[in-house]
Amino acid sequence: LSSLTRKLSHFIAVLFAVWRLMPMLCNNLHFPDVIDNKWQILQRLGAGGFGTVYKVSEVGDEESRYAAKVQMGRDGEKVMRTEVKILSALQGKSSRICQLIACGSDNKVNYIIMNLTGRNLKDYKNSFRGKHLPPVDALKISIQCIEVIREVHEAGFIHRDIKPENFAVEFTGSADKIYLLDFGIARQYRFKDGSLRPARKAPLFYGTPEYASPNAFDEKELGRHDDLISWFYMVVEFYGGFLPWKPYKNNMKLCGQIKRKNFRSTTWLKNLPEEFTEIYETVNNKWQILQRLGAGGFGTVYKVSEVGDEESRYAAKVQMGRDGEKVMRTEVKILSALQGKSSRICQLIACGSDNKVNYIIMNLTGRNLKDYKNSFRGKHLPPVDALKISIQCIEVIREVHEAGFIHRDVKPENFAVEFTGSADKIYLLDFGIARQYRFKDGSLRPARKAPLFYGTPEYASPNAFDEKELGRHDDLISWFYMVVEFYGGFLPWKRYKNNMKLCGQIKRKNFRSTKWLKNLPKEFTEIYETVSKMNYEEEPKYNLFIGKLKMILKRDHGINY
Repeated sequence: LSSLTRKLSHFIAVLFAVWRLMPMLCNNLHFPDVIDNKWQILQRLGAGGFGTVYKVSEVGDEESRYAAKVQMGRDGEKVMRTEVKILSALQGKSSRICQLIACGSDNKVNYIIMNLTGRNLKDYKNSFRGKHLPPVDALKISIQCIEVIREVHEAGFIHRDIKPENFAVEFTGSADKIYLLDFGIARQYRFKDGSLRPARKAPLFYGTPEYASPNAFDEKELGRHDDLISWFYMVVEFYGGFLPWKPYKNNMKLCGQIKRKNFRSTTWLKNLPEEFTEIYETVNNKWQILQRLGAGGFGTVYKVSEVGDEESRYAAKVQMGRDGEKVMRTEVKILSALQGKSSRICQLIACGSDNKVNYIIMNLTGRNLKDYKNSFRGKHLPPVDALKISIQCIEVIREVHEAGFIHRDVKPENFAVEFTGSADKIYLLDFGIARQYRFKDGSLRPARKAPLFYGTPEYASPNAFDEKELGRHDDLISWFYMVVEFYGGFLPWKRYKNNMKLCGQIKRKNFRSTKWLKNLPKEFTEIYETVSKMNYEEEPKYNLFIGKLKMILKRDHGINY
């Protein structure tokens, strides 16, 4: 099956490559002398997978000179629309992006008019002996190239086809100014609010095999670091270095294999200054660890920044080995399914494996509720905070349930609070042992006989100790134990939390009793009597429980929430 999948993937990549070449072939069949009655064609400058470029003048202004990028047909129109959208967004963000003069469509001829730049860097490089640049020029041009890439990234876009042909040089005697061209397959990687768009599963191959990042061959979502890997390959060539896959650039499969083989190696850089190796090692490492935030049974969490963006801050959950990979796969699958279903689920930024280190990158939240609770005197929350936070916790649990999943490890450590002065927003974390309890058609998965224990003894439902299938009601029993603690109540099994057998025995003993709740508002007893009688198939009464907590807020604290 995996072999068939790989063959299908390569077939799709070939089709995509042919599709890219179609505009170039069509453009050369027949073309008018004047575009849209406005632009007089003077000279054909070049062609590529995403269009043909002409030198043109504006009709009525014979001295004017512009570049016209042209594509034919509906596919050309779609690509042009993307490029116009991105070019428009980039206007004024960088002096090294071509000025968008005009755009339009004329009898199936789609065109963009831009200011005319100099020759592209591939032609400029090949004009020198040995087909590489003089060292000083190579370094100066490389610096300008990464500067304009940075400006594009800062504007919220990735290029996805960095190569010498897509840079143009304007010079007077020596390299003077570099332009970045061709945004036909560029992508917006940030939303308007500045947050990262989540990585998609198995997108198509984007780029040019010779310069594309190895991640493109693995059909991973491309990011800023992939633009920089492509930039680095250019820099090596400019300086006279050798790309090991260069002879196989027209064999996509072999080119990808050689790139993967050399991805973690630097031996191919041995004849270049040592700084090249240092740059490559940095570019290959995507995430810089800043601080260890915590650890548990299902991984260690670090605060990280993205390499190349020192101001960025994310959370990285890391696990080692094959077992870690299996758990991470489960968590990524569930997190991906939950994206967009709740604003209180962490945004999945990226995931991957690096030398047996399995990782997930998510947005960075505040401190977890265990640490937040323990920061107060008596190690419980102020009553109003306890109730408000408990309501937010059950609301996000409900959102997870409505998406078809149960968490199976509800506890204070797996919630994080973002606040400004007081509790503001609650996130639910750690889906490493979560489970889909509904099929895609909405029907319940049947309960299994004697599954393993799942959860944390201190907060796990008594059903977990009896090795019964856990359901939505078990998440709510764990939630209720948290609520009791938040409000200052006592869990009778607390002191035996490290003795699983004894902890389970005391939980079973107290499961049908409410004596341990006698010092709390009566609504606690009412909630517990309801939740403890629920079963696997039953739809939880979320609104009833939320209503009870709101009743306490109003009656005892005069707050409508």
